[in-house]
Amino acid sequence: MAEQPAGPVQPDCWIVVRDPVMTTVVSYLAAGDNPAAHAVLARAREVLFWKSDNPIAAAAGGYVLLANWPGIAEKAEERQPAWLRWIGNLFRRFDWLPDGAIQLAWLKLLGVRPRGPETPPPRDLVLEACRRGIPYYTAGVKMLLDSLVLLTNQAYKHGRDIELEAALTGTRELGLQVEPWQPFTTLRLNPRS
Repeated sequence: MAEQPAGPVQPDCWIVVRDPVMTTVVSYLAAGDNPAAHAVLARAREVLFWKSDNPIAAAAGGYVLLANWPGIAEKAEERQPAWLRWIGNLFRRFDWLPDGAIQLAWLKLLGVRPRGPETPPPRDLVLEACRRGIPYYTAGVKMLLDSLVLLTNQAYKHGRDIELEAALTGTRELGLQVEPWQPFTTLRLNPRS
């Protein structure tokens, strides 16, 4: 008979990526190594382009591309790469995926207006992301939190925005539970005393 451990048992679970294209992109997200990004940018564009086949992989590709796009400073529409429009498609086609709304809000906060159909303003996009649920990627939690801080600070110039403040509070609480070195959003579940 096996001896029972004293106290609560801490469960362990692991995410294993079995998609060969996705493995490279997720490895980059886990490392957070920007110089290594040049090796995976082609893969990131590829997975974002095939968003209909694997929207979760496409979201990973979007984060890598956003983190490493030198053209953000340019913002000129005629120089926009096609993948900027694909992020808008990720937002519109997969209304269950918070990461597409987060990425599109981030682009718009940076002043980039991707070509294509009109999209909501950044405030509405981050609130929509919060309604959709927890981002699939840790990079998304950080980007959502950064976006909410920026928008909330902008709102203070004109008064208060209770809805943004509530979203910021909830996202901060989420951020405190996230394991920061994991590419997929992994939460520490600690019971409160």
